[in-house]
Amino acid sequence: MLTSPDARFVLIPLLPPDLTEEQSDLLAQLEAAAARTPNLAVESSLSHGALMGRLGRAVAVVNTSLFEGMPNTFIEAWSLGVPVLTLSFDPDDVVRTNALGVAAGGSWERFVGGARELWEGRLERDGLSSRLLAYVRETHATEAVGRQWDALLERLGAVPRRDAPRPPGDRPLARDPA
Repeated sequence: MLTSPDARFVLIPLLPPDLTEEQSDLLAQLEAAAARTPNLAVESSLSHGALMGRLGRAVAVVNTSLFEGMPNTFIEAWSLGVPVLTLSFDPDDVVRTNALGVAAGGSWERFVGGARELWEGRLERDGLSSRLLAYVRETHATEAVGRQWDALLERLGAVPRRDAPRPPGDRPLARDPA
């Protein structure tokens, strides 16, 4: 963790409405550890809309998971022009290969260096933000996902190829521009 007071980390846990005793104990331990770390704050859970407002002002979304699926928080961050900083998890190497933030590959030194790099570049990241927005638009936007599903269904033979000749009297599919 950066110990510089210039870089501030905020953890906003996504908590269920009714915490179990074990969850309450873990949250208390987390809050106690944060109280001993001068640049880390633990805040209350937020609604999705409020969380997105906070996320849009973040320097980066930080992920320390070892594995998971494609985190929605990554996509939501990128859709707001915010990079990610991930210690170990980089789904299909997408963060590194598309320069969508910093993927440390499990290296604590690279993770800390990545945090420093993102913090120091936070005021001059128009190019990075544009790349993140373009990535989401090209890969995760409704139209992009629809094209991917269309291509898959065509490859599986579930729908006719767009350029395939139609039998006489066949009407165009709703998605066809013809």
